[in-house]
Amino acid sequence: MHPEIARLRAAGVAAAIGNGLTGVVLPLTLASVLEPTAVAVALAGMGIGMMLSFARGGSAADVSNRVHTMVRTDLVRAAMNIIVALGLAGATWAVLPPVALVVIVTIGCLGNGLMAGYFRPAQASLWASLIGRDRLQRELQINSMLNRSGLALGAAAGGILITFDSGIWGFYVDALSFLITAALVRSIVDPRPKAAGTESGLVSRLLENVKRTLRIDREWRQIIVLTRRSTWMRFWFLCSLGASWTAAASTVAAPVVLVADYTSFEAGLFQTIRVFALLAGALLTLVLSRIVLAGFLDAWSGMGSALANLAIGVGMPAAIPTTVSGSAYFAQALSAPSMSTYVGHHFPEDERGRIYAAVQGVSTVLSPLGMLTGAILMAILPPETILTCSAALTLVFCALPLLRRSYWNLAA
Repeated sequence: MHPEIARLRAAGVAAAIGNGLTGVVLPLTLASVLEPTAVAVALAGMGIGMMLSFARGGSAADVSNRVHTMVRTDLVRAAMNIIVALGLAGATWAVLPPVALVVIVTIGCLGNGLMAGYFRPAQASLWASLIGRDRLQRELQINSMLNRSGLALGAAAGGILITFDSGIWGFYVDALSFLITAALVRSIVDPRPKAAGTESGLVSRLLENVKRTLRIDREWRQIIVLTRRSTWMRFWFLCSLGASWTAAASTVAAPVVLVADYTSFEAGLFQTIRVFALLAGALLTLVLSRIVLAGFLDAWSGMGSALANLAIGVGMPAAIPTTVSGSAYFAQALSAPSMSTYVGHHFPEDERGRIYAAVQGVSTVLSPLGMLTGAILMAILPPETILTCSAALTLVFCALPLLRRSYWNLAA
């Protein structure tokens, strides 16, 4: 294996461990420490960051040095995680006014979301450039298996921390994973000739990046135009926009319901089991030479998650939503390499970053609006009602792309 590919792969595993850990501890720790409205504000901050950055991050991945982008964003994400941890610790110790602590946590979540939108498209695009077209599917399957293993390890650690009411420590561990990732990738050379960029005019380039980031409408319109190369992706993208709104409302309500209506063990298991399902699905992709009905599996990854939230909203026993959620994430692991391979094969290199941004970031586009909707509704409605209604709408949006027959197998 080429040393640069080995470093990039190791960095992916390190990041996955941190992501698995934070995926478990973030919503439950926020819900256990902050008021429901504060939880909605903090999660909305992360959603706004992703909404602003994914489209711009995809465009940047098409023209900039992707290695530099990954290193710099990981360093900032490490700092943002520490800010969140300090804010939550401050809320526990009551050392600052509640409003100030909510602001601190929200700033950390916002900064993390902003950086994620630049990091992920750069990482996905770099893989497609380093690996030959004939090996792309197989290498992405191996990546998926290793990353899911890291997610499972991180999620298991997160579940243990939640059980012992020590979720705040998960943010420090995740910050360490970002530093490790940055150290691993910093010596990789971006193979794209135009990736060197320019180091002059730092202030002017920074201001230009801020201006472009705020012009997200133009960036997403460009992405929608590019998706027309596919017979199904544009319709899938538009349906996913709707799902990003309704699923975000579920994201606000679900942790509150889990903490209020289920035991710590049941809540931690619900958050953790999905990662082990991802690992199982990734292992299966290594055995199967071809994933049949990859598009249907992609749709079920959203539909199953919505059904799991619906089950929580109506108060079903924890085993039911946990099982359904696990099946959804199992399907996601099976379909993800096929989706990434589809992008690598059907889009030219100078467009892939934006298409990867569409695939990875569409769930964030309307999420701030959904979280704001959930926060407003929680002031007048029980969180169970909000979760049930938003999950039902998400189920519809995720099922609609199946009306396009070519989507079922991710055909051209």
